[in-house]
Amino acid sequence: MARAKLEIGGKDGRSVVFRGNRKYLPAMIRAVVNSHFSNWNTLKDISQWPALLRELAEVNAHKTFEGTDWQALNSFYDEEMKRFSVLIHGGIEADRPFFEVRTLVKDCALRIRQLRTEYCNAEGRLLHNHDIWQVEKLLRRHAAKVKFSPDFIPVLKVFATDAVSVEPSLSFFRQIQVYHNPQFLRPELLAIIAPHIDRVHTVADPTQLEGMIDALDKAGAKLRVDPGIADIIQHYNRLRQVASDSEYDLAVANVLKDRLKASLYGYQREGVGFLVHNRRALLADDMGLGKTLQAMAGALYLKDVGDVRRVLIVCPSSLKYQWQSEIRKFTGERVQVIGGSKQERMALYEAATSGGGGLLGLDDTPFFSVINYELVHRDIEHLMQLNPQLLILDEAQRVKNFRTKTAQAVFSIPAANVFVLTGTPLENQLMELFTILKFVDDRALGKNPIAFRDRYVLTDQFGSIRGYQHVEEVARKIATITLRRTKEEALEDLPALVTTYARLDLTDEQKAIYRELRGEAREMLSEEAWDSTHTQNAMVLLQRLREVCDSPELIDPQYTSSQKLNELEAILEDEVGTLDRQVIIFTQWTRMGEIILRLLTKAGYSCAFLHGGLKAEERQQLVERFQRGDDRIFISTDAGGTGLNLQSASMVINYDLPFNPAKLDQRIARAHRLGQKQTVFVVNMICRNTVEERLVRILSEKKSLFDDVFGNISDPRNISGASMSPRSMRELLTELIR
Repeated sequence: MARAKLEIGGKDGRSVVFRGNRKYLPAMIRAVVNSHFSNWNTLKDISQWPALLRELAEVNAHKTFEGTDWQALNSFYDEEMKRFSVLIHGGIEADRPFFEVRTLVKDCALRIRQLRTEYCNAEGRLLHNHDIWQVEKLLRRHAAKVKFSPDFIPVLKVFATDAVSVEPSLSFFRQIQVYHNPQFLRPELLAIIAPHIDRVHTVADPTQLEGMIDALDKAGAKLRVDPGIADIIQHYNRLRQVASDSEYDLAVANVLKDRLKASLYGYQREGVGFLVHNRRALLADDMGLGKTLQAMAGALYLKDVGDVRRVLIVCPSSLKYQWQSEIRKFTGERVQVIGGSKQERMALYEAATSGGGGLLGLDDTPFFSVINYELVHRDIEHLMQLNPQLLILDEAQRVKNFRTKTAQAVFSIPAANVFVLTGTPLENQLMELFTILKFVDDRALGKNPIAFRDRYVLTDQFGSIRGYQHVEEVARKIATITLRRTKEEALEDLPALVTTYARLDLTDEQKAIYRELRGEAREMLSEEAWDSTHTQNAMVLLQRLREVCDSPELIDPQYTSSQKLNELEAILEDEVGTLDRQVIIFTQWTRMGEIILRLLTKAGYSCAFLHGGLKAEERQQLVERFQRGDDRIFISTDAGGTGLNLQSASMVINYDLPFNPAKLDQRIARAHRLGQKQTVFVVNMICRNTVEERLVRILSEKKSLFDDVFGNISDPRNISGASMSPRSMRELLTELIR
């Protein structure tokens, strides 16, 4: 095996270069090299040379790097760091203090030279003494080795007695800092400043800054106020205006009062104001707080003020028709769901971009278009032609990896206004946060993911994440474009139970089997006379149609493609893996529960599975484990639909719906019961254009027919021909498969 080697080289001859093939390095050594060297095999930051040496020593790498001249490299590091060495000097001239930035060598590092050019004259003297705080911060950020002359502190003491500079923060996006030296500033000036700033001198409420500035001026401070703070103050004033109840009614609610068919809670009004004011923002409210409604309200507002003519919503496939339903319910606007075959989608794009109008001047093109993430990459050229002025990304954690083609396609859509929605807490997934926030506004966290990772993410020698640092700094950086409220914050407004439907399309494999079974049902319905045998056969066929929706594996083990299983994994990744919720999953069939258990166990989840074959003591043990938190997921058939107390769960997923509506209530009551202190979220999984979707409609529209057929029986296998009217069964089957 060829030995690796480190040497001096690179494009300008001023880099430490790795020579060799990384894939042949031992894993621990390779992790260190990957961490410190770029894709072009040059050391990313010469100032990190001591850290690199230390890490290589920890993994016993010296034998791997035989032939490396360590002495030459150490000497090279010492010489290079002279180019980054800076001495800050202070002096008094004509009774006025001044500061100078002196370099140790004439050929100083480029970034140091650029900094001196911007802030200093030809001799290195600061053009404005109030820049001393910014200059020191920038020097350290550029990896300079900063030292101070003996004269610096006495001169700083003279200057900083009454010097205050109010300017946009160098570190925190759209925030203001009050630069001063608390050690030397006059106590009366410090007393004026202290109530307005935090521990890193950032202004807590920019809308109150004017009073502080006036007070400092009257107290005789040597005050500099950067003109750049005006835009920041204006931003916060507008945000406060649209967020306050009284002002909101004037600014936003009057526009929406005749347009939005829903009453917004106070926190939702604040969310709408936040979105329409920022125009590009992330709404990270907890699940169930109405992010969809807030986004729709914001879209209507932007339409009515003339800034948006078309909205594109990108969401998981399971939510496309939920968006369509809620848009129709709350806005009355035209909405087009983009899906189907390529030919069908092309027809939709053509209709959406044709403009309409005709002789009557009517434009019937949809205001809202909804597409799932998976289709964006395939249809990106056509989505560009839609030219949406507002892009809404729902469940935005689906594009958390910027390397995927889907994420790159989504982020390439040029929309002036962007609403990003996600209920996933961001403080524990910083690299995912970087990806999403870079799309919203790359001024918040910067454009360089490597620099962001090196600053905030802690990794082990294998490159795996072991923790984070400076998280409060990240929170401060994103504060002006991110709004997050938890259900605890909105508890007085929030209902105790939040129910949503995940409407899914069958996979191609499922569709083929479903069509075959539906053909059998239609053939059965074509027979003129029905008796109890027909009724029994119809029930079996109906059960098989429902089983296909769950997973075709229930019918034939060789078929395993299931859209419900795909969506279940995605939901649990967010709710259990990220939010650490405890979840109950109900299914009617024991075999389906076994399939779910197999899938989730393989994915690393701790699960319990309760079914009718367990003894009473075994059931109790499973319940106790779940209540203690030993298991995060509780899978159950309707054998666990009554009598169990599972209040530690805050989510119930009905993988399939029971025939009897009372059974559905019993399932939900396992978590949503007296003493439950959490809001319970219920997700009902439904396959579109199948018997499942029609069952939901029949439950509400024809409950009498449903009760006539099923009564209190939940499992069709338990129904005898004598327990129902063949006429009613035939009528029901006709409704379900048409």
